[in-house]
Amino acid sequence: PLFFPQFQFGTIYGTDAVIRFLPKIDVGEFGSFNFFGFAIRHNLDHYFKDSPINFAIQAGYQWNNIDDNTDFRILQATDFFVNLQASKSFTSLFTLYGALQLEKYEGDINYNYVQDGTTEIPVSFSQIADDKFRAIVGGNLTVGFFNFNIDANISNRITLTTGLGVGF
Repeated sequence: PLFFPQFQFGTIYGTDAVIRFLPKIDVGEFGSFNFFGFAIRHNLDHYFKDSPINFAIQAGYQWNNIDDNTDFRILQATDFFVNLQASKSFTSLFTLYGALQLEKYEGDINYNYVQDGTTEIPVSFSQIADDKFRAIVGGNLTVGFFNFNIDANISNRITLTTGLGVGF
């Protein structure tokens, strides 16, 4: 599991922003890593006043880095996404949601492979993810200040994610 701070600001005229980050974390002899991302979401409900479903559009960008213990950059990756979201609240406690998302992930990987304990062979390559589209289906349960969500991300691979949040 990975935990990182996320702050949401808004809504101002139906628009909110999210910033999430992980400051540089040193993991000793293995190096360090950090993460930063942001997104802007605009609620489309005022365009569809009679709809029983809530709609929003969102776009975001994030990057992460992994450095070895000499601060040599092993991984530098970026991700851009835009999605159309739909949700339906059935009570003040439970909401179902879904999204269709376009995305672009790119990563640059660099390291030295040590052969036979003596010979260093530099390895360097770039990767562009083959997943360009995903569907997301999930639900959110709110109890007091706490939120619990679970969702499935469906693309070339299916992943399940969960989250626990505190909101005010």
